[in-house]
Amino acid sequence: GADYVRVRRSGAGMTYDIWKLDFSWPGDAATTDNPDQDPDHDGNTNQLEYAFGTDPLASDILPITTTVTNHAGDDYLTLIFTRPGGANLRTDLAYRVVRSTDLTPATSTDLVSDLPSAGDPATVVTRSSSIYRSVDREFLQSAVHFTIPPAP
Repeated sequence: GADYVRVRRSGAGMTYDIWKLDFSWPGDAATTDNPDQDPDHDGNTNQLEYAFGTDPLASDILPITTTVTNHAGDDYLTLIFTRPGGANLRTDLAYRVVRSTDLTPATSTDLVSDLPSAGDPATVVTRSSSIYRSVDREFLQSAVHFTIPPAP
């Protein structure tokens, strides 16, 4: 067989099309490497595994937690996640955190996250816009979407 070397430009960031080359996809790779697929059956699509730097072929949990943090003397529901950074920064994705009181898009509002930590992985911290327990129910959700679609 032919020998080859894969070269990745340092500091250029990462796209889904480059990331998927790092895995030996089971079965028909044209199907299993699709962003909407979940070949390890852990409930996380390949798009989510890519976005949060987890292994699409091994069952794992996304690095997302919720907690209550104190800011300027008040407590806030806070969503914290890690995502690839540095040379592995996902250059074809946008991340957002939304807040709602009933999990419907009509009542969801985008929140502003603190600047991610430097390095790889990067930690993103997002506090609610409401003081903790000032509403009966509150939900924070992270979402990702492609800004540049992967090749078919």
